[in-house]
Amino acid sequence: MKKLLLGVMLTLGLLIHQNALADPAPAGSLPSEKAKEAPEPARAVQPPAEKPQEPPSATPASEKAAQSGKIKISAGTFFLVLGTVQILLVVLGCGLFYKLRVGWLRYKAQRLLVNVKGAAEELRPYEGNSEGSTESIVKQADVRLANLTVAVSQRLTVLTGTKIFFLRFIKLSRLIRDSKGELKRLRSSFKEVRAEVRRVLEAARALSPRLQRLADQRAAVEAEVQSWTAELAFPLNHTYEELERLRQELQQASDTAQPDPVGAQRIASQAEARLQSMSRDIKDLASI
Repeated sequence: MKKLLLGVMLTLGLLIHQNALADPAPAGSLPSEKAKEAPEPARAVQPPAEKPQEPPSATPASEKAAQSGKIKISAGTFFLVLGTVQILLVVLGCGLFYKLRVGWLRYKAQRLLVNVKGAAEELRPYEGNSEGSTESIVKQADVRLANLTVAVSQRLTVLTGTKIFFLRFIKLSRLIRDSKGELKRLRSSFKEVRAEVRRVLEAARALSPRLQRLADQRAAVEAEVQSWTAELAFPLNHTYEELERLRQELQQASDTAQPDPVGAQRIASQAEARLQSMSRDIKDLASI
């Protein structure tokens, strides 16, 4: 590409130089000088009313011809220069566009690296302090985040350290294509890991209010069971046993909330389903 630009510029310079050498001198200048050097002929005595007529000069026609030829050459040179400048502008614009795309990919790689490191920091409190399902998720996510950190850092190093002249379109295009595909794959992998991290964080955040709500619902169901026992004069032993098991399970979920929020959420989901089933049974009993 450098050789091509240099060849275009040298060709342009030679054409301009040849056009400058080809410009003819004005044709009317020589006759005027000779006319000045030639002695004036003796005038014959003539009547005052008549004056000698000078022969027509060819100088205006030759000057017009010279000027018309000069304008034609200047116009050709102008359009040649204009076309060359347009080609150079297009080439420079394409090169700058490729360099801007490389810079944009570098920025996206930096943002991805920041997000990966942020997710790893969010899991830091659970490393070595988790149990059960949460421990398994944290270990897998931690390994994947470490691998992502290495891969994104390597791609960022390539985008930052690779110095390519902005007119080498083929190498720039290859760098952009490879980096774009690699960053797309890394972002997809990060989204999967990020979903697991959010699962742990969301379970820990929403567990305490959920357990409190289930405890209140269990107490309400137990009050209804006691009311129906007194009204029917019939002991609902099975229902009381189920309510006691629910109380124990909710207490277990509360005890394991800190080390295993994911496992505690699973216990809470099972207890909530059973509690809703008991509430429907009581309503059916009331409708009899």
